[in-house]
Order: sequence, then structure tokens, then C-alpha cells
Amino acid sequence: LHEGMMLGHEVADPPLEAKPQHHPFVEVHRELTRTFGGLNQVAIALEVERGDVFRLEVLERVVRITRQLYLMDGINPSRVMSLASRQVKRVWVDAEGFRVRRLMREAPRTPQEMRDLRQAVLRDPMIYGRLVSRDLKATLIVADFEEGVPVQRVFRQLRRLVERERAPGLRIWLAGRPVLEGWLEHYLPTIWSSFGIALAIMAGLLWWSFRRRRAVALPLVGAACSTVMGLGGTRLLGHGLG
Repeated sequence: LHEGMMLGHEVADPPLEAKPQHHPFVEVHRELTRTFGGLNQVAIALEVERGDVFRLEVLERVVRITRQLYLMDGINPSRVMSLASRQVKRVWVDAEGFRVRRLMREAPRTPQEMRDLRQAVLRDPMIYGRLVSRDLKATLIVADFEEGVPVQRVFRQLRRLVERERAPGLRIWLAGRPVLEGWLEHYLPTIWSSFGIALAIMAGLLWWSFRRRRAVALPLVGAACSTVMGLGGTRLLGHGLG
């Protein structure tokens, strides 16, 4: 969405099933996924149309969404990252030494608290440009789910969570493999309907062109056989399409 926001590179990997399963790169990727997670990562971006994200109504939504993510089925709590997550800290030095404190447990209520939070974000390169865009108009929430969690359940929970937090002047974006697969399953009935309509149009065009049942049946049967043989051969070779 904005310069510096890391919405794409961690959630854009295709499913492992779409690659050769015994390739060394795939095995390393699978091992890293088991250790660090990342395959089922979801990104939620909140973007304001005017001003910046350092407003009470925006930060309250960040806090609520973060807390709800911790309660979702299959969530990896150690990989929830946002301005309000437990892992994001504020570090500063005073006369007694280093101080470390959670960045934002609650949304700031006073102008001074809001200014302090803004300055803490701008001073931390691990937050500014990563969890908050460089123009300060968007903030990112990242969550990772355990492998094996039903994608549709995650997708439904995320949609309900996002719909509750929508407001005028605020755009909320969802990205990640569970979101992509959730939308694909959501529109699957429409896809099948479109496929049936396309098949009927193709058959109609063949009949209009040749006026022979054989001319309609043979191309369709040939295409079906090619598809079945191609998919079956791919499966027998140990590969998959996702």
C-alpha cells in the first residue's frame, strides 16, 4: 500500500504443493516453516483517508483487532505483530540505564501520550516503515496461524473481525494465503457456474459453425480427456497444483 510497508513478500509464496515436494529448496522451506512459521501469515492494513493513524479511533481499532487475533483458533501468539502486540517494545535510556516497555497496551488518551507514541514510532526503524507507513497514513497488523488450521475457519473469523471495525474514512485491507484461499472457496460456486456457461457457449458456437453433433462432441471430449490425463499424470508423478 505504501512505501516501506511489507504486505507482500512474506505472504506471496505459492503453496508448497505447487512445487516438487522432494526438491532441496522445498525441504528447506518446509523446515523453516515448521520452525519459524510464515506460510499461513495474514496481513491486516488499516489506512486512513485523511490525517494519520495517530488518532484515538484508529489506535483503538488496532488494539481491539490485536486482542481478537490472540483469541483466534490456531493463532501463533509469538508471531502477532502490531503497534499493540506484546512483542513490540519501546526502548529508551535514562539516568538509571535502559528501559524497556510495551509500546502500546492501550490507545493513548491524552495529546501528550499520543505525541509520545508518535515520537517512539518515528525513532524506531523496526516500527517506522514496517508497522507504520512512512507517510503515517497506514499501520500494519501481521499474524501467523499454525499449519493445519482450516483455511475457511480463519477466513470467516478474519472477515467478521474486519467488518466490525470498518468506519467512514478508514480502509481495511486483508492479504495472505488464508485470505486468498478463502476467497477462492467463497467464489467456487460462481466459478462452476461460469464454467458451465462457457461450456454451453462453446458447444453452441461449434454447433452453429458445423451443424454436426460429432463436431460438437469430439472437441469437448478431447479437451476433457487431455485435462484428465494431464492432471492424473501430474498426480502420479508426485506433484500437485495447490
